[in-house]
Amino acid sequence: MRYLAIFALALVLGGGVFLLTRSSDQPDPLAYQQRLWEQQQQQARQTALEPFQRASTAAWYLFVAAVPLVALGFAVDAWIQRRRPLVYPNAQGQLPVPRAVVDSGELAGAMLAALQQFHRTQQMAAVQPRVDKLSITAKEPAAFPQIPLNAPGLTTAQPEAPALPTGTVDLADLTVNWRPSVQSITLAVGAGGQPYRVHAKDLCHVALAGATGGGKSNIMRLLLAQLVSAGAHVVLADPHYTPLDAESGDDWRPIAQRLHMAPAVKASDIQHMLAWLAADELPRRLELRHNGQPVGVPLFFAVDELPSIVKDIPEAPEHMGRLLREARKVGIFIIGAAQDFLVKTIGGAGAVRDCYRTSYYVGGDAQTARVLLDVQGRVDDGQLGQGLALLRSKATPQASLVRVPLASNQAIYGLLGDAHQDAAINVMPADKRPDGSQMVASPQVDAEALQRPTPHTAEAERVLALFRQGLDVAGVVREIYGVTSKQGRTYQERSAEVQAVLRGAL
Repeated sequence: MRYLAIFALALVLGGGVFLLTRSSDQPDPLAYQQRLWEQQQQQARQTALEPFQRASTAAWYLFVAAVPLVALGFAVDAWIQRRRPLVYPNAQGQLPVPRAVVDSGELAGAMLAALQQFHRTQQMAAVQPRVDKLSITAKEPAAFPQIPLNAPGLTTAQPEAPALPTGTVDLADLTVNWRPSVQSITLAVGAGGQPYRVHAKDLCHVALAGATGGGKSNIMRLLLAQLVSAGAHVVLADPHYTPLDAESGDDWRPIAQRLHMAPAVKASDIQHMLAWLAADELPRRLELRHNGQPVGVPLFFAVDELPSIVKDIPEAPEHMGRLLREARKVGIFIIGAAQDFLVKTIGGAGAVRDCYRTSYYVGGDAQTARVLLDVQGRVDDGQLGQGLALLRSKATPQASLVRVPLASNQAIYGLLGDAHQDAAINVMPADKRPDGSQMVASPQVDAEALQRPTPHTAEAERVLALFRQGLDVAGVVREIYGVTSKQGRTYQERSAEVQAVLRGAL
């Protein structure tokens, strides 16, 4: 019985434990629903916050990537700014101080000079008496900090750079104590009125660039008047040439009378002039140079309205290109004027355009300014024109703001004589020339010389050049006019013209 009772008790305890355990495994419905609702709420919050989390992550990555890019951009910009040349003229006509000078601290000397000047002014005021009724007292000097001369970072003050002359500078004023010569041709006037002068051969070659009304014609007159006065040979091609400009009053007759040949105005005359220069005169001088003989006096080909000539004469770019590339070594130089010197405007190639080593820029086309002046960045041309220009030349290797002298009629008459009034030329006496100068005054020209006939034409020059080469009249007519048959009226007329030129020369 005892064992039976123990078994029954164990069975009851085991059943109770079993039931208790089974009941605890059954989930509580309310607790289950509560947990399920909480999980759904948490999942909803995560779903709602997911776009913001993505945006935040993307913004962080962009920030991390942008920081080094921005730093690199600032570094590159600082490097470019330090290397960029400063070519912007200010209102006083002076170029800014180079950045390297600013960074080196040398400008502190100017500040020191100003402080010292103020200090001296205060000291002078302290010793001057002041009358106050019947008593005389001395003014107390104003308190002013004493700056030692050897203070760190301060250097000796440099004198202020002189500015460009204001107003018009007339060529007539420059010729009072100076005369142009092959060794001394005035290009412009710089700071303090200092003239920039070069040898005629250093003009090689000259580009006059700028919009209409900027002063290109005045620069052309300035150079041509000096060159013919110095004895150089000059030929002129200008579709708009007029002996006396009714609008501006410029008198070109004294210059035209001393040209090597008559001004070429018509397209046919300009074509003959270009052909003579490139096909006759250039080979002739090259042959002389090859044989070790003198090539002759400098010859300048002045051409205005270059784009118009290129448009009307198809072979003009080829002739101009050959002259620009080869003519310098034999003393033939070009002075060309155009509103812009883009390749699409003047023809040829960029390498040929680079042969212009003397360049005037009076505003207009920014690309032309960068190419001719050999500068980078933007060129501020707001104040250029009417006497002010940017010049790159042998005298100004870096483009500089200059004032171009006015080639007035008075200056032209003083150099070449008055073609209308037969005015005497003011020849500078030998004792008035600068010491050690090789300049020579222009020879006296009398009234008879002023009335001499107009110089011969380019067509006549070509006739003579071909005749010297051994061609007969028929060969000259065939070479110049393209007439191959000796029959017909055209050949007879051209033949008569050629024979007339030959008779006049002989």
